[in-house]
Amino acid sequence: MMLPVGCNSIKPWTFRVAAKSDELLSSYLARVAYAHGATPYRFYSFHLPCRAIWSRDIDRSASEQLISDIAKLSSLEPHQILSMTLCQFESVFKPLNAINSQNKAGVCPWINTVGIFHRYRTGYGVQYCPFCLHDDMTFKKVWRLSFATVCAIHNCSLTDCCPHCDKQIIFHRTDSFYPTCHFCGGILTIPSPKLVGDVDFQKRKEFQSTLLQISLGSSIRILDREINSSDFFAGLSILMSTTKASLRLHKENTGLSAILKNCSGKRIEQLRIDQRTQQCLILDEILFDWPNQFLKLAELLRMTQLSFDRRKVFPEWLNIVFELMPKGVSRYRKNVPFAVCRQLEDIQRVKLDGWRTERAKVLITAAITS
Repeated sequence: MMLPVGCNSIKPWTFRVAAKSDELLSSYLARVAYAHGATPYRFYSFHLPCRAIWSRDIDRSASEQLISDIAKLSSLEPHQILSMTLCQFESVFKPLNAINSQNKAGVCPWINTVGIFHRYRTGYGVQYCPFCLHDDMTFKKVWRLSFATVCAIHNCSLTDCCPHCDKQIIFHRTDSFYPTCHFCGGILTIPSPKLVGDVDFQKRKEFQSTLLQISLGSSIRILDREINSSDFFAGLSILMSTTKASLRLHKENTGLSAILKNCSGKRIEQLRIDQRTQQCLILDEILFDWPNQFLKLAELLRMTQLSFDRRKVFPEWLNIVFELMPKGVSRYRKNVPFAVCRQLEDIQRVKLDGWRTERAKVLITAAITS
């Protein structure tokens, strides 16, 4: 009888399942369970009884002990298991002010969130290409990246939901690893239309290819300077978030294109693929002919150096461009005294007759005496 990990000896799994190229750890673990004729829940509650797997984003949060246990059970090397996680990308995407951070909770820049809720997923962070999924039945690491919106092999857009019911992709909740929806049972590998001749598709494909090369360790040359991958993605996050904040304030500007006016204010890691596609096209437009295109957009949105002032750490390639922007004028806002705030809170909490009039009198008095 096979003994679970809690016992003194660990016997490898009966069937040796080989990991496939660029496969996610969660995808590999699900395939192993189904190869043994069990659901992932039952299989790992026996073999790894004290390890939280499906209630975590295991592709980001796998501990060294868990990786070691899986390596022993699968007869693979620990570095092979580690290579299936997203830690390689996380080390590149981490913010500049979080160099030594080991926190795996929350949102990692440029990695789609899956929205962990117990064993369920509320987000649409798992994407797939219907053709690739049909060919090798695995989910790829690159499909978790926020700037990945196309399949360069089959020239089609990626999909982030079931084509039948629009539910999230939760492959560890199905009865078998055959690519079906966990909710409606529909087949996921319905071909999506080829987009070879689409102009935006070619832009997305080139943009994705460039960012993927940089995320794998390649440096990039900007303004005759060699920029490493971590600095580039850190600057890209700052650039995107600040530009989106300015876009929300100037949506009525007639000089903006439709794609800029409809830009979502949420983080790119939390968006559906259609909205992420729009933001990738915006980034591609900003980075084209850098920094001239960005400075034109910044002038249109009335962005200044103060627009980026709340950021404490900037990569050097952004600092050079900030010096070309107007400095801006800081506004001085006098804080309302604490006693007045407490008085207003008390009035609103009790809500006696005429409380709105009383609150107005307090505000007027505070404004006159300040």
